[in-house]
Amino acid sequence: MNNGGFCAVDLLEAHLADLRLAPTATLLPPMAVGSILAAFGKPQWGFLSRREPASQQALEETHMPVHPISLMRFNILAAYTRKPSAFFVGDELEHFATDADRVLGVLIRDKADNDFSGLILGKDESRQYRAVHLLGFTEVLADARAELLSSLERWHGLPDNEFFQGDSPRPLLDVFTPIVPGLRLNQAFLGVAHEIGFTASRRVIESMMPFFQDIDGNFIEQFQTTAFDARIWELYLFAALTERRILFDRRYSAPDYCCDYLGYDFVVEATTVNPTVRNGVVVEPDPHSMDKERLKSYFTDYMPIKWGSALCSKLRMRYWELPHVAGKPLVLAVQDFHFPQSMAFSSGTLLPYLYGCKFSALFDARGTLVVSSTERTQHTWEGKTIPSGFFKLDGAEYVSAVISNPLGTVSKFGSGRESDKRRILSGF
Repeated sequence: MNNGGFCAVDLLEAHLADLRLAPTATLLPPMAVGSILAAFGKPQWGFLSRREPASQQALEETHMPVHPISLMRFNILAAYTRKPSAFFVGDELEHFATDADRVLGVLIRDKADNDFSGLILGKDESRQYRAVHLLGFTEVLADARAELLSSLERWHGLPDNEFFQGDSPRPLLDVFTPIVPGLRLNQAFLGVAHEIGFTASRRVIESMMPFFQDIDGNFIEQFQTTAFDARIWELYLFAALTERRILFDRRYSAPDYCCDYLGYDFVVEATTVNPTVRNGVVVEPDPHSMDKERLKSYFTDYMPIKWGSALCSKLRMRYWELPHVAGKPLVLAVQDFHFPQSMAFSSGTLLPYLYGCKFSALFDARGTLVVSSTERTQHTWEGKTIPSGFFKLDGAEYVSAVISNPLGTVSKFGSGRESDKRRILSGF
């Protein structure tokens, strides 16, 4: 284990690229089609590269609407089915969808043989897009494209059961249909579920859910009530980690994600900084109403106490003693939701708490940047005192990293912010 760890702010970016894929159907041709078939083995498949424009003439020659779609839209719909090893054997050149995204197609190039083929994906019993047919390989790109478009037309007209893989269907996680009385519904959940400005976010989250496993069986209830923010953070990590070509072993309820990165195993546990509640009432101090001295103490003392509460609660769980965790790096992923928009101003208070140091950066008389640190031993706020330096605590030697991203909120899934309007333009 790495004694000391590190903190990475904004380490993870999630626009739902290279995510998990599922086993292929029995309709795949034999291994003679080439080395690229290794990418279609159980349990996952996938490629990723630049997208080239589709031939408009080829599209017009089909007898039903086959639409070229962006890599972003394809990833939102089906990237969770990719197998990371496929990045080494093939490139995705173009992506297509039939009406209502019933069938997806990918034009691919085998890196080893430099020839071309197409892959057809349809929804299985659990509504996950899965590979159902791999076309033959050709050295002519235009021929591969034409065959792919023709196959998309044929598969579009087949009944649903032609896409099924013979697996037992998993219950669909319909997170936006209320399962609790209206008075219990979280206001933030209601906003995302009903406001037009969150339409893209809803569609992106709905597209993820067939691939997400509810290990504890209470995800929907918590998503709609007391833990909406925490469950959003968990979904964000699911997307962000898989974008980094990471696979998950979901047999265990804790930690949240048992990860496999090309044979390197590690575990990730999510946690959040939450509002303080007393007798059912939120009692958080408002930093906007503080004078200069109290605001300084808020950042240097109160916020470290809040971070410490979230992180130490996970330290007490002693995950490293679990048989499936022992000997593996343990990562704690923390997000701040304790006050409206608090993640926008609190991220700079995490690093000083983790290392028990106050950092400063000033330019000297010669214009040279001088960075210095002053050790902190404790943090005190309204009678409560905690030791500073999370990585100095007993048991922290088993924590290899603490990661956080203030952008890891529902906005990342495609709300109306300018940077996320691409998702709306992609059809969501």
